[in-house]
Amino acid sequence: MTSTTSKKRAASKARRWLVLGLKLAVAAALLWFVATRVTWRDTARPPGEASVAIEGTILESGEHGAEGGERRGIHATSRPWEAERVRFRFPPGAAPALDPLAEADAASAEVRVLRTGKDGWRVTPGLPVLLQHMRLGYYGLAALCFFAGMSLAAFRWWILLASARIDLPFARCFRLTFIGQFFNTVVPGLTGGDIVKAFLVARHTDRRAEAVVSVFVDRILGLFALALLAGVAVLGVAGTQPAVAYAVLGFVAAMLSGFALFFSKPLRRLLRLEERLARLPGGGLVRKVDEAVFVYRYRLGTVGWSLLLSFANHLVTIAGVCLIGVALANDVQRASFFDLLIIYPVVGVVSALPLAPAGLGIGEGLFGSFYSMFGRSYDIGVLTSVIYRLTFIGWSLLGGIFLLTGRERVPTDPLEGEGFGAPPLSASAAEAR
Repeated sequence: MTSTTSKKRAASKARRWLVLGLKLAVAAALLWFVATRVTWRDTARPPGEASVAIEGTILESGEHGAEGGERRGIHATSRPWEAERVRFRFPPGAAPALDPLAEADAASAEVRVLRTGKDGWRVTPGLPVLLQHMRLGYYGLAALCFFAGMSLAAFRWWILLASARIDLPFARCFRLTFIGQFFNTVVPGLTGGDIVKAFLVARHTDRRAEAVVSVFVDRILGLFALALLAGVAVLGVAGTQPAVAYAVLGFVAAMLSGFALFFSKPLRRLLRLEERLARLPGGGLVRKVDEAVFVYRYRLGTVGWSLLLSFANHLVTIAGVCLIGVALANDVQRASFFDLLIIYPVVGVVSALPLAPAGLGIGEGLFGSFYSMFGRSYDIGVLTSVIYRLTFIGWSLLGGIFLLTGRERVPTDPLEGEGFGAPPLSASAAEAR
């Protein structure tokens, strides 16, 4: 019997490793595709719709001949490509002929002072230059927004736990939330962050089913609020982006229908849901989980507050994403806050699908594509997503610190080890932490 059980566990783990490998392959393919579409080098495109961009280097006003630049009316700017006159070094032999839109520069025969504007040259910085000129003050505010959003998520989960009569101090709930985020974003693999959170919180109470369910109800409410936010915001672009509007509204309608059907007593009796659940493998545990979820039907106040906190969490996070755009680009290139009310929820919901670890590659590609769809810069969309992900990973590292400095222990596979069946910690042991 023990040998058979060991073989089943080994086969199950092998399948999960295979799935993880496939997800990593999908993520790598998506990242490669996105990388081939972004602009890595500075480019200058002469006037005309059919003109071809020429790769080169955007020069600061003070580089190689600043005095000449000053004499020509070129002034220092935090984003030199946004000036009315941009100094640009072309490859040898590629410099355009001199004319009122491409003037000579004293620095070199390959350098031209390009007039920009509506009928002038279009100078586009590559991603390295965009990062070099990022406004750190706005980025700092964005990072604080993300931390505030994660803190609101911890508070939302704490309310759900309290509603299930699980007395967990907020400080511990905060720690477990960040530990879960650490496993979701920093080390995504066989053990997801939600599973880790559920395992850890189950060890602190004898109401294990309610504790485990609170983790997944918390996640579902967050996604539901995200979908509702997108559904409301997308009404503003239904005329210009009907495909996006129909897809988002269809998803929202599906979620609302699913909730209505699950919490409908007549339908549950008609489908004999409880009897069917009891016949499933591990039916006793499944039925306990079902009962723990269904009880939220009678806790509408808790659900309402949780949804409000979810909206606040998402709005604060969207403000942070918007601030990253302010740090990187001008109004024309970056998405507005209203644009992000549509883009962020859609990307968030799609990225939650188990197609790649932590939605790696999916978010970057979707951000770039939606930015282009809304008339913004594809490059800015991709770079915004990358910076958002890296900042989120940075804050999630706090979870790794909490894991190292606390006494929480996460097994390789919580579902197969001592896992959710482990006895709860004694009150004295819990307080010692």
